[in-house]
Amino acid sequence: WYSAVMAISAGQLQTKETAGKKQPDGGKAAADDRKSGTAPNPADRYDAKASVEIMNLKLAPENVERLQKVPGYYPAYHMNKKHWITVLLDGTLPDEDILALIAESHTLACRGMAKNGAGLDDHTWVIPSAYDQFDVAAAFRQSPDLEWQQAARMRKGDTVYIYIGVPVKAIRYRCTVKETDIPNHSGYREDKYPFVVLLHLEESYPDEVMPLAKMRQLGLYGVRGARRVPEQLAAYMRQPAESK
Repeated sequence: WYSAVMAISAGQLQTKETAGKKQPDGGKAAADDRKSGTAPNPADRYDAKASVEIMNLKLAPENVERLQKVPGYYPAYHMNKKHWITVLLDGTLPDEDILALIAESHTLACRGMAKNGAGLDDHTWVIPSAYDQFDVAAAFRQSPDLEWQQAARMRKGDTVYIYIGVPVKAIRYRCTVKETDIPNHSGYREDKYPFVVLLHLEESYPDEVMPLAKMRQLGLYGVRGARRVPEQLAAYMRQPAESK
């Protein structure tokens, strides 16, 4: 998701300078500012308990930093304050500015970001496999081609790494998406996964090449479903074997 609209109390909107600071006077100074109309924070036009409408948007960190100097933008409410911003929706800000930011947020959300803020590779995926539920090694011994549930944006030619869970906890295989949009007639969760992809095995790795600890160093903190990998991990895995 790329946008959340909600109603909160005006007193919960604070500027970057006042966020996290306690008001020893119980908010009396802010209330006086609201009455006089001299407060630079647009939210101070309202009673602290009054309901105001806001929108959270995902932006590049430098834009988050820049916009917080403009009245009407705030440190993100209940979101990562480095990558998200809160916008006051009361007419303070021009609609065209907000619409432009919505478009930027949508672009960033579609592309995705790792937890450390790094970009995600558009054509490189990682999928998890439970060690005790499916023997991937045995499947590849039978054939280098393997059908797998299709993630929404997987495309022919994409790279897919297979992460083996506990007790292995490492990436073991690199595959290429050979075909997409194959009807799922496997009998396994056909309602949730109507299509599968055909993966072709390209390379197998010893467990020490990309264990979970190394994945985390490169921005991939866990694999609970099909997801794109951070660009730095993708670049590392593309290096020659002797460089890993």
